[in-house]
Amino acid sequence: MTKDTSRKTKPNYPWAELYDMESHVSGAAAVRSGKTGRPSRIYPRRKTSVMLSDEEQAALEKITYLIRQAMRPGSVTKSQVYGLAVRLLDHRMEQLPDHVTSWNQLIQSLFEGERSPNV
Repeated sequence: MTKDTSRKTKPNYPWAELYDMESHVSGAAAVRSGKTGRPSRIYPRRKTSVMLSDEEQAALEKITYLIRQAMRPGSVTKSQVYGLAVRLLDHRMEQLPDHVTSWNQLIQSLFEGERSPNV
């Protein structure tokens, strides 16, 4: 017997389904509890504070806008963009060498995928 290798397995991102529900882009509707007022969040989040430079803030605004335009009529929040950025960075951490001596070396490893020899 031969294996069917023509179908590649798609990566599974269960958190993306939660983002879809939160953005109101999936077919699944939230179940109302019958309570009045603001409904509880579909995907619980914790409040944090982040200090950003003007350049980083501008990039966040641009990215949020671009994703919001692509997901129309769904909604996109900065919290979702932060969450996506953290998940992307977490994925890229596989390329991080065992030891780095500067932010420049760290950034080069993550942006360009270059592994430096273990120091």
